[in-house]
Amino acid sequence: MGILDWLTGTRRPPPGVPAEPPEAVRQAILSVNRPTAPFVVRACTPGDPEQADLVCEWRMREPGWYIVFGKAELQRSFQVFMRLDPRRRRVRSIDRSQSVTWSAGIPSIGCQSRWSRGREYEFRLDFQPFYETTPQGERIAWRFSSRDLERPLWEAVAKAGWTWRSISWGRL
Repeated sequence: MGILDWLTGTRRPPPGVPAEPPEAVRQAILSVNRPTAPFVVRACTPGDPEQADLVCEWRMREPGWYIVFGKAELQRSFQVFMRLDPRRRRVRSIDRSQSVTWSAGIPSIGCQSRWSRGREYEFRLDFQPFYETTPQGERIAWRFSSRDLERPLWEAVAKAGWTWRSISWGRL
């Protein structure tokens, strides 16, 4: 780990882990998806503003998840856009968040007065966490912080032998 890795948002793979080919890294990131997790990882569409390969976001727009996010009183929608850089064997990421307003238990995501792009940090301790039980029987507590969303992505990239690099400004 470099001296400034914590500041730059860089997560390096453990020493000795061989680098996988780009398609294997893409599949590793997509394999983070689970039907019981409160987030989804998907391929970006050509019209996405960040021109990324993949995006991970909270499932706020899915009707089955309204109750979970409503109970958490989440006020910010959070997305992680990712682009694979095969030449340098790293995944570059940029965070984007938008404000959320709730009306009759249904979220409305928009760019009202707060919208941000770059590295985001959000951590909440003011509510009871949502617990997920994975198919392997592991129980995970979700507090809907930005770190909760990024951690499984970092781990998947590191296991594939690539570096995770967060971008604060500029393009992916």
